[in-house]
This record gives sequence, structure tokens and C-alpha cells, in this order.
Amino acid sequence: MAITNQSEYQRKQSKVTATFDLTYPSNNKSNQFDLYVPNNTTEKLPVVIWLHGGGFGAICLV
Repeated sequence: MAITNQSEYQRKQSKVTATFDLTYPSNNKSNQFDLYVPNNTTEKLPVVIWLHGGGFGAICLV
């Protein structure tokens, strides 16, 4: 579901903590990932890992 207005985006954004540009062991030192964790929970939650297979037209995640 797409977020179509700024107030809805801010409401959704306030429900998670985002940590950007984390690194992981790799032969390519520039490999990074972003981690999004829901706020206010202590329960175990499933994890979704999405790997982009390439094809970036520029060095930008946007």
C-alpha cells in the first residue's frame, strides 16, 4: 500500500527505528544494508531479507 501524503508517512515513520549503512563481512567493503526495527516491542518477530541482484543505474538507493 503506497503512502500518499506527508502526515501518513510521518505516522508510519514514528513506528520504526531505522539504522542506515550497516556493513557486513564481504570481499567488497562497500556492501551495506539498512535495518528497520519496530518500536515498542519485546516479542520475537520474523525477519525479511531482501537482496538486490544488481542493475543499479547509479550509486543511489532512492
